[in-house]
Amino acid sequence: MSEMSFARHLLRGDPTEKARLRIAANEACFGFQIATNNIGEGVGAGKMAAEAGAAWLDLNCGCPIYGEPSPHPLPLPAEGTTFITKLCLRREARFVSCSTRFGA
Repeated sequence: MSEMSFARHLLRGDPTEKARLRIAANEACFGFQIATNNIGEGVGAGKMAAEAGAAWLDLNCGCPIYGEPSPHPLPLPAEGTTFITKLCLRREARFVSCSTRFGA
């Protein structure tokens, strides 16, 4: 699994974020983790991850992003579920997982 990548910066071409898309030669199954609270950014980052060969996309739902949760900590409200559903329906990721954090 990659280090967390900020989808917004990845889509703007940030070299640090783009470097996180690199898959090691010995990595048989690569997952790409994104942090965003914007569906369009998530879909765009998912597309880039799929093109780079990622087997799955992990949506970080626990770290604050741009001053707001990303998109929300569990339990996922309707917006979080919609976000994940849109990523899957647009087929930018074959599999989507969610990372969460509990506590302050």
